Amino acid sequence: MNRLLPEDLFTFKKNFPEAVKFLREAHKRHAEYIKLKKQKEKDDELKYAKSIFQINLSKRRPQIKISDKGILFK
Repeated sequence: MNRLLPEDLFTFKKNFPEAVKFLREAHKRHAEYIKLKKQKEKDDELKYAKSIFQINLSKRRPQIKISDKGILFK
C-alpha cells in the first residue's frame, strides 16, 4: 500500500490547477478532432455519392475492354 508523503501532497496541491487546465484543454481539442473527423467522413460519403450519380447520368457509356492484362474501363 502506497502512502502519500507530505511533500507529495504539497506537490499535488501545487500542480493540481495546472493539471485540470491541461485536461480541459485536451478534452476540448479531442472533441474538436472528433467533430472534424465526422464532418470529413460525411463529406467523403457525399463526394462518393455525387460521383456515382454523375457516372449514372453521363450520356456516354464507359467502354469496357477485356484483355489478358485485365479489365480496362475507358
